[in-house]
Amino acid sequence: MNGSCPRPWDRRLGKPPGSSSSADVETLTRRITEPEQQLLDLRGEFAERDEDLGAAHAANRELVAQANR
Repeated sequence: MNGSCPRPWDRRLGKPPGSSSSADVETLTRRITEPEQQLLDLRGEFAERDEDLGAAHAANRELVAQANR
């Protein structure tokens, strides 16, 4: 970067453009990637629970159908 376009985190941290240390960039990168990974993990858990719920509904429908025969 040539410093003419400040990065958003430079403004939030109150630093002049181009003055972020690599530690600052690494910290900010972690603050972005960790929640992204948590989101992916939670989506996976949600999909698994959704499948389990669908299987439970199917089993319930079958049991109700058998009971009504």
